[in-house]
Amino acid sequence: MGQGDRRKCRCCLKLFRPNPRNRRHQFYCSAFGCRAASKTASQAHWLAKPENQSYFSGPVNVARVQAWRARHPGYWRRGRRAGPAH
Repeated sequence: MGQGDRRKCRCCLKLFRPNPRNRRHQFYCSAFGCRAASKTASQAHWLAKPENQSYFSGPVNVARVQAWRARHPGYWRRGRRAGPAH
């Protein structure tokens, strides 16, 4: 890989080598904070599209959430279960 294969991360501005299979649309390095910034930017980009702005609102979603809450009473009051660390 030559010098031209490196790209500047949009978050930390450091040079990194993008994954060869993902090169054309990888703009963030693999650092934890940069991955979080990538996720935030991706979600904001998705939500900015007109067809997605009311995706989670409306009577269908209200009914879906109410049904889930009825099936899982006290979910928010319970503490987190200890699970495997990823």
